[in-house]
Amino acid sequence: MKRRYSVLLIVATILVGLPYSCGVWERAQDAKCIREIQPTYGRKPGVPPKYIGDICFVGRSNLDYLFRLYDAQTRELLVERHYRSTEIELIWGEDFVWYSDDEGVRLPPTWLDRLRAKLP
Repeated sequence: MKRRYSVLLIVATILVGLPYSCGVWERAQDAKCIREIQPTYGRKPGVPPKYIGDICFVGRSNLDYLFRLYDAQTRELLVERHYRSTEIELIWGEDFVWYSDDEGVRLPPTWLDRLRAKLP
């Protein structure tokens, strides 16, 4: 019985670990990126930009992208999201940035977004 559980644990680890490791490899590759600094219409007047957004092409298809949001002063990675879309533009609001038609990030990013960005 212990052997059966050991085999199931090994198989589950492989099934979960392999796609995750492929994703790590894709995110680590040099990619063509479009960088935007938070525009003046996306923040209060007279306030310097707080964020920098990147959209990078990753993967094998023309629809796989990686969105990264950085702190403008420290260049610390705050958010990293992998998504599929046909759109390649950032739309900035005062408290939100959209990187896809139906996906975006609240500004400032949540603690969970910051934690996920630190994972490989």
